[in-house]
Parts: sequence; C-alpha cells; structure tokens
Amino acid sequence: MLWKRLSLGLLLIVLGGLAACKEAAVSNPVGERVFRTRCASCHGREGEKVLSPDRPALQGSRLPVERIKNAVREGVPPRMPKTPMEEDTLQFLAEYVHQL
Repeated sequence: MLWKRLSLGLLLIVLGGLAACKEAAVSNPVGERVFRTRCASCHGREGEKVLSPDRPALQGSRLPVERIKNAVREGVPPRMPKTPMEEDTLQFLAEYVHQL
C-alpha cells in the first residue's frame, strides 16, 4: 500500500513539473504573438520546420538570445530578410525562440 502512495506522489510531482514547463513556454505572450505573425510562416508554428541541412529547426535548438536577436536584426542570407522591430519586442521574441 505504501508503494502505491509513493508512486502516486511521484506521478503528481512529475505531472506538476510538466505543467510548469508548459506554462513557462507560453508565459511570453508578446514573443509568441510576434513569432506566430512574423516567423511561423517559414519556421513553422512551433519552430519545427527544417529549412535546409545547414539550418535546422529552431525548436529544441536553444540558440543564445543574442544570436537570435542578431539574426532578426541583420537577416540570414539568402532567405531571411532583416526584420526591424523595437528592442523590447525583439527581446521578447528572442526569449520565446530560445525556449522553443
């Protein structure tokens, strides 16, 4: 009986952790909105699209925030154009992409 309670307790801890991760992933509504409106058409709704062998998907890549910001500011030839935006919006976007 004790092992059942311990198993249930462990399951609740794991599920709570997963819920917290999901909440953390969507707790940046500005970054998410900018990504969905300005980036998702090429990179996929969740950043899952592989654009070429040398350009893997954003999802799971954990690119550094500064590298993401530079890519948005300067573009990534030949396909990704420079994308001007205010610094605070760019910060939200880069943080969102980083956690994909």
